[in-house]
Amino acid sequence: MEKLNLYDELVGSNDTTSFDDKELEDINWHANIFDITYVELTKVLKEKSDDGTITNQEEAKNLLFDFCKKKVLNMVQNDSDFAEGNLEDDEAFAASFFEVL
Repeated sequence: MEKLNLYDELVGSNDTTSFDDKELEDINWHANIFDITYVELTKVLKEKSDDGTITNQEEAKNLLFDFCKKKVLNMVQNDSDFAEGNLEDDEAFAASFFEVL
């Protein structure tokens, strides 16, 4: 039996919009509030697992968290709709999750 790579272990081959892992799904849930999609997150995972950048689940979590944090920070700093004073409660909660606020 062929060993699955990390991407296959984390995402699998089923069509879905959520991760089985609670911590990855927390990242996904908060990211969606800022229109960062599951598909976008899985593309990042696929690219980095294929090139060997990530080799375990903890690295995958850190990768996705940092990816989202950079995107959310950019939105908060550069998009007036997402400026700190203009955030809805769920957006502020998600921004705090990614340690942007």
